[in-house]
Amino acid sequence: MMEEHLHEVKRENKKQEQRYQINQARKCHQAFKTSTYEQFKDVNPDRVEGTCRWVLSHPQYLQWATSDEDNFLWISADPGCGKSVLAKSLVDNELRTTIDHTVCYFFFKDNEQQDKLTTALCALLHQLFSHQPQLVQYAISAWEKTGDNVVKEVPELWRTLLAAAMGHEAHDVTCVLDALDECRLPDRQRLIDMLGRFYAQISPSSSTTRRGRLKILVTSRPYFEVVQGFHRNARHRHLYHIAAEKENASLTSDVQLYVRQRLNDLSVSNISPQQICVVEEKLMLAHQHNFLCAFLLTESLFEQPPGTMKQLLAVLDQLPKSMEEQYERILSRCKNHRKAKEVLSLIVAARRPLSLEEIDVILSFQDNGRSCHDLDLQGCEGVLDTVRYTCGLFVRVVDGKIYLLHETAREFLLRRVRLSPNRYGTRSWKSSIGLATSHSNLALTCVTFMKMRNRPRLAPFSAFLNYAHQNWAYHVLEAWGLVRESGQGQFIQKMIGWGLDMQLVDADGRTLLHQTLNVAEINLEHVRLVLSHGGLVQSADRENMTCMHYAALRREHGVIPILIEAGFNVNARVIRGNPTGFEAASVGSKVQRNSVSKLGLTALHAAAFFGRPDNLRLLLNEGAEVNVQNETRRTALHLVLGLSLGGRRLYDIWDDAVYMVDHIWDYDDEDYVETDSQAHEARQSILHMLCDHPNIDISIKDNYGQTALHMVRYNRDGSEVHATQHLIEHGADRLAQDDDGVTPLHLAARAGDLLSLEVLVESPGDVMIEDNRGCNSLLCAARSGFDDVVQFVVDMCADSSIYLSADHLGRNALHHCFYDENDFFLHPTPELVRVLLQAGVNANHQDHDGLDTLAWYASNLFLNAEVEIMELLITHGADLNYKDQSGRNLAHLVMQCDVEFDLDVLLMLLKYGVDALSVDHDGRGILHHAAISGSVTVELLSYLSESLHLNIASLDAFGKSALDCAKETRREIAEKPWGPDIFREDRWRDTEAAFLQHGRDYRKKPR
Repeated sequence: MMEEHLHEVKRENKKQEQRYQINQARKCHQAFKTSTYEQFKDVNPDRVEGTCRWVLSHPQYLQWATSDEDNFLWISADPGCGKSVLAKSLVDNELRTTIDHTVCYFFFKDNEQQDKLTTALCALLHQLFSHQPQLVQYAISAWEKTGDNVVKEVPELWRTLLAAAMGHEAHDVTCVLDALDECRLPDRQRLIDMLGRFYAQISPSSSTTRRGRLKILVTSRPYFEVVQGFHRNARHRHLYHIAAEKENASLTSDVQLYVRQRLNDLSVSNISPQQICVVEEKLMLAHQHNFLCAFLLTESLFEQPPGTMKQLLAVLDQLPKSMEEQYERILSRCKNHRKAKEVLSLIVAARRPLSLEEIDVILSFQDNGRSCHDLDLQGCEGVLDTVRYTCGLFVRVVDGKIYLLHETAREFLLRRVRLSPNRYGTRSWKSSIGLATSHSNLALTCVTFMKMRNRPRLAPFSAFLNYAHQNWAYHVLEAWGLVRESGQGQFIQKMIGWGLDMQLVDADGRTLLHQTLNVAEINLEHVRLVLSHGGLVQSADRENMTCMHYAALRREHGVIPILIEAGFNVNARVIRGNPTGFEAASVGSKVQRNSVSKLGLTALHAAAFFGRPDNLRLLLNEGAEVNVQNETRRTALHLVLGLSLGGRRLYDIWDDAVYMVDHIWDYDDEDYVETDSQAHEARQSILHMLCDHPNIDISIKDNYGQTALHMVRYNRDGSEVHATQHLIEHGADRLAQDDDGVTPLHLAARAGDLLSLEVLVESPGDVMIEDNRGCNSLLCAARSGFDDVVQFVVDMCADSSIYLSADHLGRNALHHCFYDENDFFLHPTPELVRVLLQAGVNANHQDHDGLDTLAWYASNLFLNAEVEIMELLITHGADLNYKDQSGRNLAHLVMQCDVEFDLDVLLMLLKYGVDALSVDHDGRGILHHAAISGSVTVELLSYLSESLHLNIASLDAFGKSALDCAKETRREIAEKPWGPDIFREDRWRDTEAAFLQHGRDYRKKPR
């Protein structure tokens, strides 16, 4: 009874762990929903029937679509030629998502919501995980490590997308990225580079060894930098290109179909079929290749349809001959020029598309003064009529938000040069709107509205107040940056005269001074101007960072002296509620701004963590406390050592040139190698600077009992040996134990860092030290997976009995090389196992649960067992007759892997006499267990029935066959409230298919 109870407890624990994993997977999946990407697609019109067929039959498209390899298609076209309409149609129709094929998409647009690469990659991942939930496993690790901040890191998002889409569990995946040219420039260049590197590195065989293919389709205008970027990669056979700007005949045919459809839609009773033919011919002669032009002309043509053929021809002769002329014609009809310019200025300057409620408040505010009670709101319907009346076809309203007709309309309006009056007798609308004025007006509206008191609690006011809180500083800075340098001081004075309060904060708790430090390139003169006009703000924002903290982590080291001169405290402390202090403050964490306690994050921590030696030197010279501890009692020395450099870059969320990524996977890339080298040099400089400080205390421990030597990122390549040696030379304790009893020796051994281990170990007794779980350096080295590290530890203790050591659970080094302390199955090499056995580690040693090393290995498999490893254990005395409390022997256990079973494993066990026909206490044989795990193959079934004469249809104690068990498991997994199994969810379907195929094969054989 006791054994059955223990078995039941283990089963329940396993179920709870599965629930936890599924819940984590759901949360991870939801983290990637950072945009309304569905609306970004659906805002585009549907494709007219019959158009775009030339694309679908184009040789380049067909080769891309039908190829069995991962590949990339770039479709370029001039403005107004229907790229977004085509992309929408491909997503919804031709490439649509099916059971075996997932289409992920993102539509870029030149606005704050749609122009970031991070937003696009998150959208692709969210869609991918929605349709193939088993792939979320590829994102779990990064998400658990950085939380929702993972959505801000382009390299990690890209790595996750490639890993998931190219995983062996993945079906076919197609990613559609529309309007790449409207992605912000740095992100656009990076995506082009990443695509080029990816397709340059994939091998012809990589696609054939997986179930699915990864195909990417991108549309864009043929801008020089886009063309140049993609053509650098044109030598790769995986790149296909359709240059629509060169397909005049095909575009002409499509536009003709479109015009014909538009004329049918707009036809009225007094226009005859003959007149429609004349209109179609005239329009096609004027605008053969442009859908946008055709749309504008057909819209304007039938506002007042002429009655006779003569009148119709007269109208046609007066139609604009270019897109710019069409735009001028549309806007020339505005009855209220001032109001039209006011509305268009708002649309052009807004950081994102404005809603009808928001623009209602803005227009009313600008017309009626600065009191909420003076505002005369029109309501959504009223303001919709106003916008349509003043701007006509130049704007469109979709889902309550206002957009310009096309991106070319924005380019048309923005001021670059002033044109002379045009033929219509009024000033040209081309280049009529200056962004500086537009941003200034919008900034003034936001600032004044935020300062108003007694605002009525109306939905429009709340909507615009939210926009104002989030974007007032953006508009101030945009306007400021467009003002000539000589007039920037006057600009700030003017804004103050309008009511700008330097202490005003945005939705993130940031003042204007915070914002001047949170731009891509800091303008030192702007910083001085803000400070000279009362902008000295010591408080922290909602990220709990002061301006001094931001200045310390930036590469521009000229900011710190300016802030110090203005009176900033270099030792100001903040509490951020997370281990490093440099992730977003966690929800519900204790926030203490400018804490005067002894603990807290200072600017010195920021300079150390982000690798800014110049800033750190400035802070130390100005009296920064070198031993100050953050809320987890870590000093700057802890943080600079915790900044991993092996396989990483520095991370600066504002500087585009320097990034931290978890995997630098292209070590042949000169930029990556150079960045890695620069980061390493920066950290070494800071390490020396801190260690050489006369007041440094290297022995300080954090909340976890870890010293600076514990914080070293020990790794296999030995790149940290210099840091290790330098700390020891300055008095660091090699054998210091943290709260878990772990020493730096344990950490170096676990990481496989042989070079650092050689520096840390001085005597045999060092490697014998145990942590609180009874693990010494040999057990840690076994978990590293590197036989040379194990050999080093064994050699250090040649005269001792370290090979007999086991932890407090009775597990020896062989147990540890298969499974680590975090319950992760490891995959040691046969050579590692051989070294441990030759050192004297006992293969037959049992832990406190009665599992010897072979049983432990077989019980914890995720992938197939390795035949060579099992043979090594068997020939060194492992128990072949092992059975667990449920009566399962070794043959039962190896069947329980999560991949297709490797028959060679069973053949090896049979060779050594393991009973493959045995059943457990529930009457289940090896086939039942394989079916429950979903690892059955046709090859396995054939061998069991033909060679072992096993009855495939045999029933267990509950009257169920192996096929019944597979079906039942598949049903249970699908019906669980926490969702499907995320690890190869199709394996039970594949198992059922194997049974069916075996049955068909059996019936075909001659009797």
